[in-house]
Parts: sequence; structure tokens; C-alpha cells
Amino acid sequence: MDENVRRTDVSGLPDVLRLAGEVHGTKEPQILERNGQDIAVLSPVAPPSRPAKRAKGARARAHPNDWLLNLIGIADDSEPPDGPTDVSSNKHHYLAEAYYSKSHPPSEQ
Repeated sequence: MDENVRRTDVSGLPDVLRLAGEVHGTKEPQILERNGQDIAVLSPVAPPSRPAKRAKGARARAHPNDWLLNLIGIADDSEPPDGPTDVSSNKHHYLAEAYYSKSHPPSEQ
């Protein structure tokens, strides 16, 4: 609840206690009026929130980048493992091409 809201003890006011009990029970706010004019809103107070419980079997993350572990194994299985798009098996080939193109720029004629 907001700390800036003024608090009023209503222990000695049975009509207010009855209304507050009704709002608390129904969990729905009520508008208080006088001579057809809205003067206040009486609303239920939310219970203090508790920290969320982890599901059974959930483990604490040891490292902030652990979510990356979920990416393992999501590659497309339709290509053979040694195909031209398999970066892991062709990494040396790709690196050699990159180094060669840096050290041997195309000659302009």
C-alpha cells in the first residue's frame, strides 16, 4: 500500500467496519455517495505478495547465460552432418578462405 496515504482507525465506527468487511469479502470496490454525489471509493487491499515458488525440478541458474544451453540441438536434421552448410565441420575451410582473401586481395586490371 502507498506509504503517502493517510490512515484512519475505524474500530469504533460500526457502519464503516460493515462496509469494509463487505468490500474485503467480495474483493470488489464500492463508491460511497452522499445526496447522489460520489465522495469516496472503498476498495479492497491486495494481500502482500509472496515470492513465486519455483516448480519442482527447476534448478537455480549458475550463470546468467545458461539460457543459451537450451539452443543446443535445435539445428535442422534434414542436412547431413558434413554438408556444406555445417559450419562446425567446415570451420577450417571457412577460416582459410577468409585469411587468404585478406592476404591476397583481388588484382584490378
